[in-house]
Amino acid sequence: MQSIQPKHYAVLGGGISGLAAAWYLMRGTPPKTKITLLEATNRLGGWIQTTRVGEEQVLFEQGPRTLRPSGLSGLATLDMIIQLKLTQSFLGIPFSHPASKKRYIYYPNQLNELPSSFFGTLTSLFTLPVLKGIIPGLLREPFVPKRELHNNDKDFDDESIHSFVSRRINSHIADNMISALVHGIYAGDVTKLSVRSTFPLLYYSERKYGSLLKAMLIKSSKKNNDSIIPISHQDQILQRTLVEQNKELLESVQRVSIYSFRDGVEELVKAIENELVASEKVEIIRGQAIQTIQGKRINGIDHIISTIPSSELKKIVDNHHSKSPSLPHLDYNPAVTVAVVNLAYNRPEILPVIGFGYLIPRTTPNNPNHGLGVVFDSCAMPEQDPKAAAITKLTVMMGGHYYNDNNIDMGNISDEEILSQAQDLVQNHLNITAAPIHALVRLQKNCIPQYYVGHYGRMKQLHEAIKSNGRYAGKLSVTGASYWGMSVNDCVLNARKLVENLLNSDFEDEKIGVTKKIITGLERVEEEGIHVN
Repeated sequence: MQSIQPKHYAVLGGGISGLAAAWYLMRGTPPKTKITLLEATNRLGGWIQTTRVGEEQVLFEQGPRTLRPSGLSGLATLDMIIQLKLTQSFLGIPFSHPASKKRYIYYPNQLNELPSSFFGTLTSLFTLPVLKGIIPGLLREPFVPKRELHNNDKDFDDESIHSFVSRRINSHIADNMISALVHGIYAGDVTKLSVRSTFPLLYYSERKYGSLLKAMLIKSSKKNNDSIIPISHQDQILQRTLVEQNKELLESVQRVSIYSFRDGVEELVKAIENELVASEKVEIIRGQAIQTIQGKRINGIDHIISTIPSSELKKIVDNHHSKSPSLPHLDYNPAVTVAVVNLAYNRPEILPVIGFGYLIPRTTPNNPNHGLGVVFDSCAMPEQDPKAAAITKLTVMMGGHYYNDNNIDMGNISDEEILSQAQDLVQNHLNITAAPIHALVRLQKNCIPQYYVGHYGRMKQLHEAIKSNGRYAGKLSVTGASYWGMSVNDCVLNARKLVENLLNSDFEDEKIGVTKKIITGLERVEEEGIHVN
């Protein structure tokens, strides 16, 4: 078999997407390949940040704190964990654990425990304020016609999550339960985010079956193995490969709901970093941001993979004398800032309930500090703090779209003020009046991109623009949270798929008479397995 000629790749950004892209390139390319990883700051890992504090070495997560083993993206991360030999540090939380079963929504002034069983669901439908109106909404849902599509729709045949849920069920559920969920995942505004790009299962259930309930009933049948969400040929092959290669681990995580590592999620970052540093192929340059990318071969680099926020990429590609932007939509979606406050209390039973934590919907009254949710860390991952068994840990998240909507300049608010706001919130919601023995405030600026309505259509236009642009076609690819999914799992999977596509394209390029395929990183728009109608 003909081998791929070694090239020089540049990876922009040292977050999990950039690290994963560099790692997959390192493993899949010939010996003389050069890989340059450029990170503007002095640390790698992006929003994944784990810190231990105090004599007890209490573990605080300022970014992602747990991962899920489910789905193709979960498989990709599990496969990476095996290759990195991290399984000895793996901490899995089973579905039977309170952190998996007990989750809450704070509405309007109390904790509503979300049902985790069939009988619990029946009771909750009649008793929980947050689920008020869901029964008549569900009864009418199968009879709601699916939304007509218009090819010239300015929103690219898309709508907001709030519009979708209000139309198919009712606005009470959209305002309360769904807005809380959106706060927990995206720190975003349920009235602005795209249902197609954030909750594709809902979108494609309507498009394929005409009803959410009908889709659920059909999928619950063991005879139906079709995926509601379109699956590309590449994803099908990758799924089979990963399942076949990791049977032993997959059997062991069948009952696992969420997981992390003994020293937090940053263990994953450190393991990737260590392998990159040890490789002769890889050079890591920290504290240096690229200013512009122009020309057919930029400073001897054959191909650039950008994993930095798309708004930052726009500044780079537009840093020339052209009057019109060279690539569209890179700065269309804003990103939101989240204040993350870690609190540790020297009391083991300070919480009124046990569970993973709670989320706060947009309709909750008396939310002056713009709370999004609170995680009960010591309940979810007690094994991470062997020296602090009597300590209760919480993480309070505030801000998100509220900061954007209210034009709040967080540069003028001190860490002390943010800490005070977090303490006020847990006092009002959980009646915790004690002072924490440890606290850590981290303002994660522009950490979560917001997939506004029409995101999929804009990515399709960006994909075509990169392919047809003489300066960037075949020389620039993109991946990362700005494009297709922002979880750690999504970032790992998308980086892997991009690298596989690039290497396959390079291999085809070596063949005589075969036209090389241009890889942008946005191939999802070409891969939909069903016709959306």
